[in-house]
Amino acid sequence: MKSAIIVTLIIILIGNINTAMSQNSTSKPKAKFSVNAYEQISSGMTRTEVRKRVGDPSTIRVDSLPKGPFFGPQEGIDNNALDSLRRYEEWQYEHKDTVYLIWFGDPAREKGAWRTIGKNSYPKGAVF
Repeated sequence: MKSAIIVTLIIILIGNINTAMSQNSTSKPKAKFSVNAYEQISSGMTRTEVRKRVGDPSTIRVDSLPKGPFFGPQEGIDNNALDSLRRYEEWQYEHKDTVYLIWFGDPAREKGAWRTIGKNSYPKGAVF
């Protein structure tokens, strides 16, 4: 009888400890996008720095700038900030009626170490 009570108390104690630990070990709340935080993004920031300010993007894509003239929000990307294949990574955020873009690239670093090279925004539904 005593051993059954001891086992029951141990099970209850373990359950309470696990509950307390899971409540105390929650990580910091993830950043949420805000226009104010977006405005603080500047060239040279790492992906981690960007995520801390504006959170995770809704879309990430890697693309290459066309060599000829083109229209669109990417017009502002400086070719000198890109590698020989003219690749860049684009993070997209949507907030209210606006799409916000942040670009990463680097002519000398590996893709995983690219830093911010620019940003732009445009109204949702715009056609380029």
